[in-house]
Amino acid sequence: MRTLKALEIKKKHEDELLRIEGVVGVGADESSIRVYVEGLTEDLRKRIPEAIEGIPVKIIPIGTPILL
Repeated sequence: MRTLKALEIKKKHEDELLRIEGVVGVGADESSIRVYVEGLTEDLRKRIPEAIEGIPVKIIPIGTPILL
């Protein structure tokens, strides 16, 4: 049930999160919303919430994505 909730909340807030400069992707797993960033700075960490609607947010630095 929590997985469905995390997915629903991710869908609801995905566009908002992607508008944050440095965020390159948003996903969800069974217990969290995952925010993928090019590089993690303190400023970026402050702009991404620790939780959204009670679901924890994990920030994952992945570097610059390359389209294949």
